[in-house]
Amino acid sequence: MQLRRYSALALAFLTGALLISCPMGEDEGKEATGTPSGGGVDANGVDWTSYSARDDYAILINNHSGKDLVVFKNDVRKEAIVGGVAAGKESHGLKTNSSLFSKTESFTLVFITKEDFEANQNNTSALQALKQAPFTRIFAFYNKSGSNDTPFEVSGKLGGNNTLNINNGTPYDMELRLDSARGTPLGYAPYESMNTRLSMASGDYYLFPIFTKYNPVRDELIRMYPRQTNGRPINIAIPFHGGDQKTIAASSYLNNQEMSTGAAYLVVENNSDNGIRIGTAQMVLKTETGNEIIGSGEKKTFTILFDKADGSYETFKTFGGYKIFQGIDDSVDIPTISTDEGKMEVDYRYYVTITGDWYSGHQEVTIRKSDSKLKIEDFSKEDTEE
Repeated sequence: MQLRRYSALALAFLTGALLISCPMGEDEGKEATGTPSGGGVDANGVDWTSYSARDDYAILINNHSGKDLVVFKNDVRKEAIVGGVAAGKESHGLKTNSSLFSKTESFTLVFITKEDFEANQNNTSALQALKQAPFTRIFAFYNKSGSNDTPFEVSGKLGGNNTLNINNGTPYDMELRLDSARGTPLGYAPYESMNTRLSMASGDYYLFPIFTKYNPVRDELIRMYPRQTNGRPINIAIPFHGGDQKTIAASSYLNNQEMSTGAAYLVVENNSDNGIRIGTAQMVLKTETGNEIIGSGEKKTFTILFDKADGSYETFKTFGGYKIFQGIDDSVDIPTISTDEGKMEVDYRYYVTITGDWYSGHQEVTIRKSDSKLKIEDFSKEDTEE
């Protein structure tokens, strides 16, 4: 009897030891390593933390989809993982990894669902197949000296059982935007890429093809859209229902189409002795990557939109009230433009140059209009100051 009692105690001890040493249940294990919604690094090395300090994040993401997403830069391989973004997260900050974000540049963000990544993470061929058929792609950019506080959007219209195939044999990067030329990006097809596939929710869509170019030298993003004879951007009306598969070709929207940016661009060169800002009494302008201060010796570009309520764009916009600010309050007026009766014209650059000494009160501000309009062919040129 004594022996049997000891055996029972031993069995109880061993059972407890096994319970302690066995892996936890699925939910508990995820919580310990960092769930998508809770942040932290999971067992697969994906960081789901949202970084909030400006020096800590490189990219902000608004994930309007219902999927937890693993984010890659340009390529779908483990070394290119930027981080993870849980479903529904807003202004989720992806960490500034110095091996991925070492300079000012544009690139592709590739989004793969958490489920697809975990199922294929150890299969290089399968990961490369996912690169061709991701959850979505987004055209993005990073400014090493900027604030990078403009979030990139992941549409809630993605993730269904329909397929949109994009063939972009053009020399230009192309976005598809929802409902307007300034709408939420649905997806992105890099130049000279074929068979980029997006999974689409069922419904009726109005897609706007937008061609993009980022110049890191000037922190300048230019978007061009093909427009109709009435001045409005061309859009593609396309329905998806019950597992549809449909294809669009980027070249269809370049051939014999008039192109426009729907904007003008203020290129500000600061040759004065202090950092400056540009704006009006009501607001300060920011670059596409969130910069507002132009340091001494720097040049930055600011976009002036020409949008109209009916979806078209103005040809001219009154140029008035713009100032150069130094410090908190000190300012000087930008001269009115001598040509075009004080108006800016769509698709042109306007070069503003500031020189002088703020503290002695001697500043000079000049402005000139570019000799020609921006053209889609300019996108193929090397990034320069001009």
